[in-house]
Amino acid sequence: MPAFTTLTLADGQTTPVNHSFTPVALESGIAVWYDRTMGVIAAQPYVTAKLVKAKGPNGLARLQYTLNVPQFSDALGKVVATVGATLEFRIPANASLQQRKDLHAYAKAFVASSFLQNMVTNVEGVYA
Repeated sequence: MPAFTTLTLADGQTTPVNHSFTPVALESGIAVWYDRTMGVIAAQPYVTAKLVKAKGPNGLARLQYTLNVPQFSDALGKVVATVGATLEFRIPANASLQQRKDLHAYAKAFVASSFLQNMVTNVEGVYA
């Protein structure tokens, strides 16, 4: 079981900067981390993680993660938009350790791929 500790995530700057997401809350099975570098609480990027356990031997566990980066307007004094991502792993109760390792490796490689990078940064669809 992973410990509820600080997460260090690099941003997308030309020279990436590490951001420390501090554990803030662990309630009802949902863990929440905030990047406390922003002075305004509403403007702080945050991460959530949740495990929905499999029910029974044929059940399906769901691991759900979100990352949200609010865009705060100083002029308006409020969040005007939020960019975000959701990642969900669905793991049958009978999945082997190797299958779970493969799933993690494939997801990690896909998120890091130039294909996904282009879709996200350029907001482009897939073409043939």
